[in-house]
Amino acid sequence: MTCIVIDDEEFAIQHLEDLIRKVPYLELKGSFPDPSEAIVYLQENPVDLIFVDAEMPNHAINGIDFIKIVGQFQKYVLTTAYPQYALQGYDLDVVDFLHKPFGFDRFLKAVQKAQTSLEPVEKPFLVQPRESFIYVKSEGNLIAAYFDEICWIETAPERNYIHILTQNDRLTSHLSLTDIESQLPNTLFSRIHKSYIVDRTKIRVVNKEKNTVSILRQGELKELPVGESYRKSLYQLIDKKVVRKDGK
Repeated sequence: MTCIVIDDEEFAIQHLEDLIRKVPYLELKGSFPDPSEAIVYLQENPVDLIFVDAEMPNHAINGIDFIKIVGQFQKYVLTTAYPQYALQGYDLDVVDFLHKPFGFDRFLKAVQKAQTSLEPVEKPFLVQPRESFIYVKSEGNLIAAYFDEICWIETAPERNYIHILTQNDRLTSHLSLTDIESQLPNTLFSRIHKSYIVDRTKIRVVNKEKNTVSILRQGELKELPVGESYRKSLYQLIDKKVVRKDGK
C-alpha cells in the first residue's frame, strides 16, 4: 500500500515516517511540508493512502482544503491536534482520524482500516434477466419477435422459410426451425414435430390419443400434430403440470 505524508511540522513528518517503516506492507513514496507540492506530485504519481495534517497555517491551503481539491482518488487519514476537525474529516469520507499525539497501536489501527477499505469488494452474484425477444429478418426488415407473444413456429411449404405465428401477426423469415430453435428459451418452447415449435404455455388442449396439441390463437383453437420422436419429452414436461387427486 503506497502512501505519502503531508504535514507542515518536521517532527510530525519524522514521527509518521518512523511509524510507516514499522508496517511491512506500507511503502512511503514521499513526505511534503507544503500541501501544494503534494498536489503537483500526485498529478503524476498516484498513491493509495495519504496522511495529511488538518491545520497548516503557514500555507495557503490546509488538510481539509487539500482533500477537497485532490478528491477521492485515494484514501485519507487525517492527523491533527485539534479534535474539532474530526467532523469535517468524516464528512469528507476519510478513513480515520488520528488525534496528535498518537502512538503505533492507534496508527496501525488506522492503517488496517485503510487497507480494508482498499480491498476489492466481491460483488454478489446477480441473476441476469433473460432476453425477452429476438430479431428475425422478414420482408427485408429486422422485426422483434417477443417470446411471450409467439404461439408457434412452423415450417413454410417452401421449406426454406418459417412462419412465426403470434397472437396478431405472422412473420415469414428465410430460416429453418433448427436455426431459430437454438435462440429460443427451452423453459418456454418445445419442438413437437419436424415442422412445429410451440410455446408450451400457450397449449390449451392435449390429446394423447390423437397425439395433438391445440393452441388458442385469435379466438380459435389450432390443432398441431406431435411427432413420434418428440412425444416422450413433451409429455414428460406436460405431466409435471397435471393436477392429480390427493396430490399423486
